[in-house]
Amino acid sequence: MINRLRRRLTIILTAITGCILIAVLLISLLYSINQLRLSSLERFEADSGYMIVSLYTSDDETQSMKISEALRKEKKYIISLKKDGKTQEASPPLTAESEAIISLAEKAVTERGVSYSVASYSSALSGFFPSTSPDEKRIVLEVDATESSQKDKYDYIESNVKISEVNPDSSAEKAPDGVSTIYHYSDEGQSYPAFQYDGIDYRVNSIEIMNTQTEPAVSYQLMVIEELTSESYNIFLILLGYIALALLGIALLTVGNWFLTKLVVKPTEEGLRRQTEFVAAASHELRSPLTTLRASLCAAGISDTKAQAEKYTDCALREADRMGRLISDLLILAGSDSKKWGIEKNGFDVDTLLIETHEQYESIAKEKKRKLKLELPETALGEFIGDRDRILQILSVLLDNAMEYSPEGSTVYLEAKRKNKKLHLSVIDEGNGISEKEKTRIFDRFYRTDKSRSDKNHFGLGLSVAKELAQLHGGIITVHDELSGGTRFTLTL
Repeated sequence: MINRLRRRLTIILTAITGCILIAVLLISLLYSINQLRLSSLERFEADSGYMIVSLYTSDDETQSMKISEALRKEKKYIISLKKDGKTQEASPPLTAESEAIISLAEKAVTERGVSYSVASYSSALSGFFPSTSPDEKRIVLEVDATESSQKDKYDYIESNVKISEVNPDSSAEKAPDGVSTIYHYSDEGQSYPAFQYDGIDYRVNSIEIMNTQTEPAVSYQLMVIEELTSESYNIFLILLGYIALALLGIALLTVGNWFLTKLVVKPTEEGLRRQTEFVAAASHELRSPLTTLRASLCAAGISDTKAQAEKYTDCALREADRMGRLISDLLILAGSDSKKWGIEKNGFDVDTLLIETHEQYESIAKEKKRKLKLELPETALGEFIGDRDRILQILSVLLDNAMEYSPEGSTVYLEAKRKNKKLHLSVIDEGNGISEKEKTRIFDRFYRTDKSRSDKNHFGLGLSVAKELAQLHGGIITVHDELSGGTRFTLTL
């Protein structure tokens, strides 16, 4: 039952904490992908910007060609450059596949009807961006229905980026073969058409540049094309990483919750164990007096003489009293366990209680050939607020044990004192003491030392009951060895 409870608790805890973990990881994943795309886009803008600035500010095309060659080699860009409408030869020459990709890029730009027209530049940390001019004609970017939620971003792009009209008659409702309608954008205000070739996505940065530094002025048509495979692959790696992290986290949570539930159910497990032991021990203890009681009554009924019948009847009465004491102790312990048993607190004089207890047990001590001595301080102990009968019951348990385990002719002491606003009531015997091993168990229910196992008047419940009664008063019972021998039990209230 306990293991089934642990499994259910583990599943519930893992489900709750796992959902929280997945939600946090999902938010982090979306943020990471967005940052990766933004970083990739900013890098693309910056690389294009190097080429743009070179063409705009230099009258030497050699530098521009070196930059173009470096970008092709290091960044794997495909670059198309036209000067006054004539295609410039690339170094090394473009392959047939690259030319096909450039052709599709031109169609994508034309179909979308936009390109960036540059007359002057302003720089920023993330790259170079076109600046606006009031006499430049602008058009509205057309966006797929799936991107309609980003309309505010595209409105921002329209109002901050200078766009020249390339194909005013194009409706851009249908892309040419092989061209997708995906748009990449950034918060800085850039937007690029994208297309597919042979199942691979590409994005295009198309810019018209007028270099006024030369005489006459020269116009350039630049297209920088980037394959998006690496970006998609990096996103895939991030996704795999987060999936692995989620699985590892859930596995660790499961293991952690399993050990956590062990701590949670430990008190319940201990309670069930104690309950089982309590029921078993109580059944065993009740069986003995019931058997003796039944046998005595049967014997009394078939006795030949009145004397024999009275003898068996007296035995039956003693067993009934013994069973009554046992049941009374069991009820106290059961009430304490269920937290439904309490005490009545009233004020009573401590000196009077101790004197009456001494008088009551003095005759019992004589019968057992022991002496009982009461030692009180010179100053009166005063009044205590508590349950007088229960305090007397605790002292009775301690005195019974002291007289049981002390040798004949020895003295049992009943002492009392007040110290640090606490009341200390002690019972000291002159017996053989208690071993350290037994000191840890003497307050356990039904525990008895070997010496008392044959004594039918002791069930091993006395100190357990005394401990519970002391705790109900907010007190404790401690046990210590005396230097002169024997044992001291102290009730501190």
